[in-house]
Amino acid sequence: MQRAEKEKIPPGMIIWFQKNGWMDVNLMKMYIDYFNDHIPGAPAMLIYDSFRGHLEASVKNKFRESDVHLAVIPGGLTGICQPLDVAINKPFKDYLRQEWHLWMANGGAGKTANGNLRRAKISDVCGWVKRSWDKISDEIIIESFKKCGITDSFDEDAEIEEESETERLPEDDEESKIEIEVESETDEEESETEESETEESESEESESDEDSETDEESETDEEKSETEKWESIDIESEIEKLIINETDDESHQDDKL
Repeated sequence: MQRAEKEKIPPGMIIWFQKNGWMDVNLMKMYIDYFNDHIPGAPAMLIYDSFRGHLEASVKNKFRESDVHLAVIPGGLTGICQPLDVAINKPFKDYLRQEWHLWMANGGAGKTANGNLRRAKISDVCGWVKRSWDKISDEIIIESFKKCGITDSFDEDAEIEEESETERLPEDDEESKIEIEVESETDEEESETEESETEESESEESESDEDSETDEESETDEEKSETEKWESIDIESEIEKLIINETDDESHQDDKL
């Protein structure tokens, strides 16, 4: 305690100490007084984990007197419901580690006579913490609460989204109209292509049918011609000719004899 008072603490930081290094009821009561001095007069809600020092009756009563409502996160759920664990502690510790590495690279606090590293000054550590916390943006803090569902801005976000959707509707309708027109043109082209193919197919079939009919007509004409030829022959006359020829042949043979 005396050592810390001799060192220069960076502005913007409040340092409380406890002998064994743990948070306890007395420190929590000091925190409540500080909390009351830095919040507006309206009712507030404080969310913290189920650490034993948070759950002491005297601590709860002191918060109630200040019109602060408490929400205690059940054990094992801080990684889901506590903004610090969800989005803030990781980058903060990364920045803090960078500060330590930089301090070590510059020689740290030197070594003892036995060759051991000297510990950092409290003012140095406070400087690391201050600079690391300053790197945590307001956006990260806000998003951490939203991610845990601890915010009343969801309704505002929903309204903004609805307005955005409404603004996008004309564009969407225009895009939809363009898509419909493109699809209509495509359908018309496909229809014209199908009609052209159908006409070509019908033309080929027509030509084929005409060729077939021509062949059939030719064959029919030949058959008719042959039929007419046979029909024009007088069968009885031809038979008589044959008989007469045979008779003449026989008579001629008799004359020779």
